[in-house]
Parts: sequence; structure tokens; C-alpha cells
Amino acid sequence: MIIIFQNVYETNFNKRHYCFVSAPSGNCWFRIRLDIGVAYGTDLDMVEDLLLLVADENNQVVKQPPPRVRLRNCGDSAVNFQLLLWIRDPREKGRQTHLLLKEVYRVFNENKVSIPFPQRDVYIREQGARNREKRGQ
Repeated sequence: MIIIFQNVYETNFNKRHYCFVSAPSGNCWFRIRLDIGVAYGTDLDMVEDLLLLVADENNQVVKQPPPRVRLRNCGDSAVNFQLLLWIRDPREKGRQTHLLLKEVYRVFNENKVSIPFPQRDVYIREQGARNREKRGQ
């Protein structure tokens, strides 16, 4: 029997926390969602495999229910995934998020997966050129 329920408290950032309770052990685990973007043209199956590998190698990530990877959207600068997993100790959320993201970065570098960042092109025209255009020169 598996029960998922919303905890009775909310943080001052108004984020809801969910606790996964596995009967008969009564263990309560904490959900982590990591948003990760990769460059367009990246092998999406490889990204999914690498993210699951990172989760699988972390000893604080519970095996049941298993970690999942979901493709969430195709953004302006990246194909955006979400790694969903449960950790054993809710007090470890910040530290485990840190460690998991560092490992994702390392594994992506090792496998030549690019993490994009927004880029914009800016064109600067000279004031004199604009005045000449207005006068038709």
C-alpha cells in the first residue's frame, strides 16, 4: 500500500511539500524536482539515460518509487527536462539538490551535452547613419 499526501505545512515561499509514505515501514520521503535544459540538437534519449544514471548513483535517492525524467517543453534557448525523485531525509533537500546538479553538470560535460544559456544579438547603428537615412543620402 502506497499513500502520497500533502504535508500540513507550507513554507514562507508558499511551496507545497509532499510526503511519500510507504506502508508498512511508515518511511516519509521528500520529492525533489530538478529543472535541466539542454541544447537543441542533443540526443534526448541520452539525456534521459544520463539523468537517471545520476539519480541512481546517489545513495540518498530512494529506489522505489523510481526516479523519472520528463521532457517538459521546448523553450527559447533549450529543450527543458525535469528529473523527479524522492530522497530519504527532507532535511537533506538543499544539499542533495546541490550534489545532484553538480553531478549532472559533470556527467553532461563528460558526455559533451551542452547546457545552453540565452543569447541575444544587438545591432548598433551610428547616429550619423540614421540622420543620413532620414535625409535620403
